[in-house]
Amino acid sequence: MPYTENLPARSIPLRALFGKLSRKVSSLASSISSIPNTDKIAEAGENVTAGNAARLFTDGKAYQSTPLNSDNKYAQWFFVDTVTAGNNVKLRRYGEIPSTNTLTINGPVYLVVSAGGINISQNPITEKSPTSDLWQYLGYATTANTIAIEIKLPELFT
Repeated sequence: MPYTENLPARSIPLRALFGKLSRKVSSLASSISSIPNTDKIAEAGENVTAGNAARLFTDGKAYQSTPLNSDNKYAQWFFVDTVTAGNNVKLRRYGEIPSTNTLTINGPVYLVVSAGGINISQNPITEKSPTSDLWQYLGYATTANTIAIEIKLPELFT
């Protein structure tokens, strides 16, 4: 005896359901592609390098971010361009950004102060220097040299 189930009096054929779903997905995809560009232009307050974390400071200029509680320059953006101080630089807050670091795919990416200076790291605890008091989650690696940006507020090392 075949399996039977009490279906509502009016059921939607499977083909029609997939058609509706396909139209919804297409509509969503076109909505996503119409999200406005979130890049911003600002004057560089110092020499800056593409792929490094950036902060807009009170003077309206963009500076390299540092995870030091004392200087209040935690990351808000990433630099898209490499420029010298006084020139305009493009900043990015959402999407992806190329990185000069070799990253572990799907691994988290942090901003830390290490013995070698200010770095993007995938292991902030082992790379932090004694003078560092904050670390900041920046996103995750989508490839060995690309970061998906998901900037969070900095946290204290404990």
